[in-house]
Amino acid sequence: MAVLFQWLAPTQAGQLNRLGLDIEVIYSQHLFKPYNSESVEAAFRVDRRLKSLMGSGTLEYAALIQDQPLSSVQDEFKEMLSIVWLSALRNGNWRHFLNALKSASINAKYDVNVGVSGTLSLPTTIACNDSRLLSVELDSGHTVTVPALIWAQVRAVAPSVNVTNEFVVIAHNSPFLKVNERNGLCESMCHEVPWLRHSLFSKLHQYPFYGLAECCHVADVQDKLDNFPKSQAAPLLPPHITKILTDRS
Repeated sequence: MAVLFQWLAPTQAGQLNRLGLDIEVIYSQHLFKPYNSESVEAAFRVDRRLKSLMGSGTLEYAALIQDQPLSSVQDEFKEMLSIVWLSALRNGNWRHFLNALKSASINAKYDVNVGVSGTLSLPTTIACNDSRLLSVELDSGHTVTVPALIWAQVRAVAPSVNVTNEFVVIAHNSPFLKVNERNGLCESMCHEVPWLRHSLFSKLHQYPFYGLAECCHVADVQDKLDNFPKSQAAPLLPPHITKILTDRS
């Protein structure tokens, strides 16, 4: 699953304006598994293994896109856009990241691709001889899985000189992860993003209580994440910036 959203006015440049959405598509619940947050959370409560490991309130079923201005727009598509979240992550570091992005968007505009990758595995426990992918069977017969990673690719619409214009925020949707286990994806570079450097997200993204997260260069993770968009040519710099760089070379 990957979703594209923007904090952009319709007249501004951005990926959405290049999609050519000229074919009307009528959404139908028949295309997607019809279960809601109540049925998913009820299934978590009766799963004895999950209950013994996590107690209650650790996981929740909510929209992948957590941007408040888009909440009313996506309500009709909630069956398609909802996932199982680690509650601490959704209400912690993912919220802190979105708040930082919202503040940065006052002075700049960004294209943002959002998606999930992998399936969360339960660790080996006394009651379980081997780890298993985390999924829950609903009364309806449908199966709900829990994504291991939630990612957001952030790309400046108008790139600037000498700053990081594109990167990926990757959040670990797991209550079992240890800090030293998250280093397999990349060497985190959140400090390279000016508008993240002094944010609450930057201060707390390494604390499991708020949901572990990291920032990666696109090249480091584009082949490691499910549903990640194919790389595109970098946006062209404005003419006056290009001239300055040419004059300096």
